[in-house]
Amino acid sequence: MVIVRVHLLAIVLACGFAALALAEPPEQITEQEWAAIQQAEAARVAAIEKVYGTVVAVYGPDKQGGGSGVLIDPQGYALTNYHVVAAAGSTGTAGLADGKLYPWELIGVDPGGDLALIQLHRDDPFPWAPLGDSHQVRVGDWAMAMGNPFLLAEDQKPTVTLGVVSGVHRYQPGVGVNELVYGDCLQVDSSINPGNSGGPLFNLHSQIIGVNGRGSFEERGRVNVGLGYAISSRQMQRFLPDLLAAKTAQHGALDAVFGLRNGRVICHTINLDSPAAAAGLKLGDELIRWNGNAVRTANEFTNVISTLPADWPVTFVVRRGDEEQTITLRLLPLPYRGKPSTDSPRPADPNAERTPEELPLAIRKSVEERNRAACRLLDERWRKLVSLEPDS
Repeated sequence: MVIVRVHLLAIVLACGFAALALAEPPEQITEQEWAAIQQAEAARVAAIEKVYGTVVAVYGPDKQGGGSGVLIDPQGYALTNYHVVAAAGSTGTAGLADGKLYPWELIGVDPGGDLALIQLHRDDPFPWAPLGDSHQVRVGDWAMAMGNPFLLAEDQKPTVTLGVVSGVHRYQPGVGVNELVYGDCLQVDSSINPGNSGGPLFNLHSQIIGVNGRGSFEERGRVNVGLGYAISSRQMQRFLPDLLAAKTAQHGALDAVFGLRNGRVICHTINLDSPAAAAGLKLGDELIRWNGNAVRTANEFTNVISTLPADWPVTFVVRRGDEEQTITLRLLPLPYRGKPSTDSPRPADPNAERTPEELPLAIRKSVEERNRAACRLLDERWRKLVSLEPDS
């Protein structure tokens, strides 16, 4: 029996070596192809270097806990996750790639959307990265996640992971006591691990297309399994005015509930005293379009409305019988049911308006560019916030 096994092994090995001998050698990469590879690599490295210094390692007092963030203005304004600052409180320290630590204070929070705005302080302007348009992101686009996973960056230099956008317009319902909803978010396979929360997701143009927040982890090891979720830059831009005004941002609600019935999105619950009812919405109405986009499922509707602030103007079309009706209104505040943080943002006079000169130029320009269409529907107060022309 042993002899038979040896003979069989010899035959298998002989066949394998024969196959290798008959196989054609791999084609050599041409100089032109190699040059293209080097050019793509150089472009990727350049994109990383351009924004490397904008990534923030966020710590609580005495450098306890931590997460990540990204600078979006030379005055030191940085975006991060709400759940990063909720435990830290209203102040802390932040590390940059220059190896130095800077004090930060909490400016505004969006608990329901898991966003927070902090401000770092120093005499000189900070490096910053521009916000891109997440609605232009395609499945398969390259995505660079940067941050401080597992708090590895003792020298404050961020970790960079490269992947692709795996999905767009994803909806992740609230989980845990905070009920942090990720609506219309980006799904990526770039590694997003504990500590990456609040860090930026960049495209290859060095633009922020999202803020990393959630990941799917192997249960025991807390290691990312290739499913990460980032809050879209479009959502961030909608809430920036409230965050800059030192407010606790509120998400919008319609005070009506839609569900799928016989393949149609039907209004099955409505508050008769709500603006929606006053504007003409009735039980049994079929939702056709929302802000110009077709709505095919109730989840699509939930996905979109979860990214809009209270008082945001919306226009939607419903079908009643054989007729269509257009309804225009402003969204109501959605009560936040999560666990509040131990510290609130800095106090703000509720009667005070933030003057145009007080808005950071980079943020002002970004918000104006991305919300030009919406500005036509907003009142004068909102126009001052989101449609200012940049300083000449």
